Amino acid sequence: MAGLFLGGGNTTVGTKYNSLSVQSSQQGAPVPIIYGTVKTSTNLIWYGDFQAHEHVEGGKGGGPTVTSYTFTCAVALGVCEGTVSDYGSVWLSSGKTTIISEIGAAPTAGLALTKFYGSSGQTAWSYLETAHPDEALNYRHTAYLGSGNFDLGSSNSLPQMWFEVKGLLCDTGVITGAAAPSQMIVDFLTDETYGCRFPEAYIDTASLTSNANSYERYCGVNGMAFSAVLSEGKAAREYLTSWLEATNTAAIWSADLLKFIPFGDKEMTGYGHTYTPDLTICYALSANDFLHEDGSEPVQITRADPYDCYNNVKLLVRDKDNEYNTAICEVKDQASIELIGLRTRSQISAEFIPTPTAGMMAAELIKNRGLFIRNQYRFRLSWEYALLEPMDLVTLTVSDLGLDAKTVRIMEITEDDQGLLEILAEDFLEGSQWSVQYPPQQGGGYSGSTLIEPGNVNAPMIFEPLVSQIGTANPQIWMVVTGPPATWGGAQVWISTDGGLNYSYTSNVTAGGKSGVLSSTLASGGTSMTVDLTESAGTLSSVSSGDAALGRTAMLVGSEVLAYTTATLTGPYQYTLSGLVRGMYGTSAAAHSTSARLGFLGSSVYKYTIPNSSYYGTTLHLKFCSYNVFGLAIEDLADVADYTYAVTGAGSVQAISIQAGVSGMPAAGAIITTYIAPSALLFPANLTGSIASVGTNPTATAVFSIRKNNVQFATASVSTGGVVTFSGSATSFSSNQVLTVVAPAVQDTTMANVSFLLKATSA
Repeated sequence: MAGLFLGGGNTTVGTKYNSLSVQSSQQGAPVPIIYGTVKTSTNLIWYGDFQAHEHVEGGKGGGPTVTSYTFTCAVALGVCEGTVSDYGSVWLSSGKTTIISEIGAAPTAGLALTKFYGSSGQTAWSYLETAHPDEALNYRHTAYLGSGNFDLGSSNSLPQMWFEVKGLLCDTGVITGAAAPSQMIVDFLTDETYGCRFPEAYIDTASLTSNANSYERYCGVNGMAFSAVLSEGKAAREYLTSWLEATNTAAIWSADLLKFIPFGDKEMTGYGHTYTPDLTICYALSANDFLHEDGSEPVQITRADPYDCYNNVKLLVRDKDNEYNTAICEVKDQASIELIGLRTRSQISAEFIPTPTAGMMAAELIKNRGLFIRNQYRFRLSWEYALLEPMDLVTLTVSDLGLDAKTVRIMEITEDDQGLLEILAEDFLEGSQWSVQYPPQQGGGYSGSTLIEPGNVNAPMIFEPLVSQIGTANPQIWMVVTGPPATWGGAQVWISTDGGLNYSYTSNVTAGGKSGVLSSTLASGGTSMTVDLTESAGTLSSVSSGDAALGRTAMLVGSEVLAYTTATLTGPYQYTLSGLVRGMYGTSAAAHSTSARLGFLGSSVYKYTIPNSSYYGTTLHLKFCSYNVFGLAIEDLADVADYTYAVTGAGSVQAISIQAGVSGMPAAGAIITTYIAPSALLFPANLTGSIASVGTNPTATAVFSIRKNNVQFATASVSTGGVVTFSGSATSFSSNQVLTVVAPAVQDTTMANVSFLLKATSA
């Protein structure tokens, strides 16, 4: 039986190819420009040395034989315009590998590819110089990958491959691996090799990078950066338009410069950047300023139909953390949808945005601008207004049209042959050109909900300002209340006077307050301090010393009210404040420890007027029910913290100033002032707040005695240098008790013209 198999075996022979099947080589295709980090395919720019390798199996003892073939070839795969920073992962049709060999090094795993970065001095591939010297091109300014022995397996075609490429300006943006949009625009416009060759001298770099409202800062605070593959042969303005729309910015030509002005209208800090919008009103225009024909309106108003506005926007982006797959970022305005129904804009391609988080911000900005900025205004002005330029703000007042200092933003200016200006402006609604940064939903787009949780308030700062701060107002309790800045819109204030059994709603406290902590200790005589306002995302600006003295930057630290002059940003929401004005409004300068809480006494402070004096000495229970930035999702009263405050009636305390002094040389032991208390008074320890003036200094320290009913309770010591030091214990006076200031018992023959201003409060 065995002999039946001798010489009777079958032979199976696989297909033997003689050349590479080229599927991915395109002549005349644009060389892509890559910014940031992307996943991209390649274009075959050279191949050769195709070889078939025979493999024979079986045939022993006359059995069947199987002949198969595998193939190799040499290839050069064009990637993009150089110079790239590096290559990362590789995706094959059969899976993913993360290794590409370094130049000159043998591969240890993955693909046997040599990296070329596309520099201007790039030399030819050594493999070609040896095997095909006539074809050894240097491919300068072109990044590519080469393999002299690419394993094709049993196929004669290259597998599908995508490469992670770290291109131009990689890691210059706020997103890891991405490019800063401001730097990307300059490079794209000006580069002599692959760019538009636009003269850099004609770009207003200050508007791009250094101004307080610069494009770089605006993109930074919004967490925006780009990773883009420019592979389509289309006009440069099309690329630029899509980038600027996604970042809510306009490019204008003015004074022979190309300027980039964001529409952002809210001061923001984030991602290590601070953005301050320029909200300067250039002109207040009224009916007399407009040029128009008799019988026509001075301002032509076009009102867009709300049904033509989109309340649903979808943005197609890349997700670098999900192998660069596409993701849909969807945002909606629920209030508009409920009013007019769903109005969906055609999907916007923004694959240059590398994360859904940044995509959500871009989609929100596009949606808000299209939904809220609907009205346009046309009017004519004389040549006197020739300094106006697009993106400037002006106000319009035309009573017949119901325009009362209406703020608008100029969008277009056209000058006719006579120098008259035809102007097109649009609505300016402060606060509409920004968005909360919504988190993206995993695995797909996210529709921003108006019912996001607002978050609890930060621990409020509660105190009673003195009469010197509130003036003639009835005694009050002031509350500095802030919350998580991304979601918190304000809070309802509820107060209980019966120990927390029953609460009554009083009013709302709105967002906008600033609170935080000290980053270091502050001595009682300190003139600078460091603060951290992260909890409220507070941003500060410097003021004049006069404004600081007037309390324009007043804050509460402990029980002291102080103000600052200069604010220096040292980190996100962190500042060094200098030029301090200490112990304001009757408070005392004191030492404060690190992490001591502080709150700014601006317009957002909630002020509760104490109904009557019967509240003095009682303890109030306070609750703050937060609501979100849409005014919704209000917290339940039972779910929020209960804060207590003991009412002192400090706001009913009057500040009293008593003048004492002598002209010329005071006689020994002379009474220089007598004051009869008209009502109960309280002098603080060491007569804090009192001041003195000395005309001629004494030859030795001179001590004035300050007495109550002729019993000393304090002294004022005048040094030879003219420094006056007050000391003594806190002392109260009843009505009709007598205060006297008595000169030193021994006359100083030099000292003269001494005066005091003693400070007390009504008790």
